[in-house]
Amino acid sequence: MRILLTLVIACLAGSVSTALAQGGWGLGIEAGIQRFWGGSGPLPGSEDVALRPYRPTHFGVRLDRDVGGMRVGVGARYSQSAIGGEFEGGATIFTDGFALVELAAEAGAPVTRLGGGAVVRAVGGPVLSLWMPAEESTRTRMGVRAGIELEAPLGGAISATTRVQGGIGGSALDEQDVPPGYEVRSMPSLGVSLGLRLRL
Repeated sequence: MRILLTLVIACLAGSVSTALAQGGWGLGIEAGIQRFWGGSGPLPGSEDVALRPYRPTHFGVRLDRDVGGMRVGVGARYSQSAIGGEFEGGATIFTDGFALVELAAEAGAPVTRLGGGAVVRAVGGPVLSLWMPAEESTRTRMGVRAGIELEAPLGGAISATTRVQGGIGGSALDEQDVPPGYEVRSMPSLGVSLGLRLRL
């Protein structure tokens, strides 16, 4: 897994170097919050409580480039998440959780243009999620994510971005993480993020 992370970081670093050399690219940063569903759930006859990552805040960086009318890019996000036992009307939060690194490739297509140069895009693509519990091996999950981005110029080479994205991927939990009477389930998500993009 360390070899995989090293290769990904090397590719991102090479892409940044290429972007600076060629121009016409963009570099973005973002922060946001993500909500998960699924993860685990009760079998018939068990209490209706679900264990899942609990509403982590993430920080990310993205490198992209406009190609014709499309925008393509690669990005990485980092967050730390507690594990929550959610039930109707409340939740119990456990301090032991995960560090999460998400690596994503995406394509975006303009949906409409607004006044002042603002653009609404549909964005989406595959996501590789690396869930890293304390003192345990990394859990690798594949998924997809798609949503809407609003990009609004702020002046000069800087623009503000707002994203709403949903996705689905494999559960961060393994079978040994859930108590008897429960099963591991796929994990839908929905998140909102705010960011800035610098045109290179």
